[in-house]
Amino acid sequence: MIINTEKRGADGSELWLFIKGAVDSSNMGYLDKALKKAQEEAAGGKIYVDLSEMSYISSAGLRTFLVYKNNGADLTLLNASNEVYEIFEITGFTTILDIQKRERVVSLKGSSYISRGAVGMVFKIGRDEIIKVFTDGSSKEQIQPSLDRVKAVFLAGVPSPISYDVVKVTDYTDAIAKADDIPGGPQHKINLPAEGEGTVYGVIFEMMEGETLAKVMSKDPEHAEEYGRQYTEILKKLHSCRINDPAVPTVKELYEKRFDRLARFISDEEVKKLKAFVNSIPDADRCLHNDPHLFNVMVSHGAPMFIDLDDAASGHPVFDLVCHMTDYNAYLGMEKQNPGWLMEHIGMDTEKLTNLWHRVLETYTGTKDKEKLEKLEGFLRVFSGVQSASHLGDDSVTDECREDTLLGLRQYLFPILPDLTGDFPWPGELD
Repeated sequence: MIINTEKRGADGSELWLFIKGAVDSSNMGYLDKALKKAQEEAAGGKIYVDLSEMSYISSAGLRTFLVYKNNGADLTLLNASNEVYEIFEITGFTTILDIQKRERVVSLKGSSYISRGAVGMVFKIGRDEIIKVFTDGSSKEQIQPSLDRVKAVFLAGVPSPISYDVVKVTDYTDAIAKADDIPGGPQHKINLPAEGEGTVYGVIFEMMEGETLAKVMSKDPEHAEEYGRQYTEILKKLHSCRINDPAVPTVKELYEKRFDRLARFISDEEVKKLKAFVNSIPDADRCLHNDPHLFNVMVSHGAPMFIDLDDAASGHPVFDLVCHMTDYNAYLGMEKQNPGWLMEHIGMDTEKLTNLWHRVLETYTGTKDKEKLEKLEGFLRVFSGVQSASHLGDDSVTDECREDTLLGLRQYLFPILPDLTGDFPWPGELD
């Protein structure tokens, strides 16, 4: 083992130790002396310990760090490899010491675009990995709660990829520019620094080789009904998972925050109408995706699973059904703007898409009662306007998109909203 010491900072107040090699019972005395000297020189100041070249640490080394932590040393351990970090984590020392992993750097060169949302794009970067790149300038600290939420949803039993750590992303300019050129993409800003002028972060997920459900359907349109059945099954499986984890907010909490951001652009009375409508929907503890469209379902070896779950929440399943309604309307709009879009991306025309939507609604609710389904669909159509409004306060939304959408909502939605609030036509009870 080799330990080097260096003073950093403008005034030399930061004391750094660089440890190279393995730390075990044979050399723990050397580590002890180095930490003792560092604590004396730091005189109560910060001590940073760089572990980037540490290959192993035994229990003897762990106890040495603990001794100095308990003696009042202000220690921060940085750049631990996955293997070294795992030793700290398994022994419980990550809850005692301030230790941080070495950040992984991932290049988007050679990646393939999968899907896009309001704050990120998903790319396949290898045979068994996908990455969600945050395109809104989110920091590592801002992303971590979303990652915690994804992990909680996975542990609740939702069919989804295994999530790993937040990583730095490089070579993103060309990959994102090409993805942004795809016709019919969401009208959201991309707020990223130029290459080399800032840091862009993403989250890695393990994903067996596969394609989005939309892509699978576009290649095999003759079996669209079967894929619709699979989609309905995985949606019901998602909603069968009950979740009560502090990392996962309720869907009404998410809407409340969205409406508060939107308050900059609409009147207090309009905000009250939107909040009253959402709050009138019954509560439930079901796991929700919050954006369960066909491009957010991956099919690997015939098994579907959800991706892009960092907006997951708990609540009534109707919040996910309205997402499906909103996406259905969006697909129709994309087809109107770019004829042939539906056939290229989903493998069907507007008539087949409409039939698929109705079949999903029938299968999900378990009823073919035309009157009940029409009433639910009418409710979802109104709710779709409320959902669209809830996102208009986001910084990623373009001014043009916000103004155009609000113009339509003020004409068709806000006047009728009070009369429909509290009229919840859900057919039957939750399973």
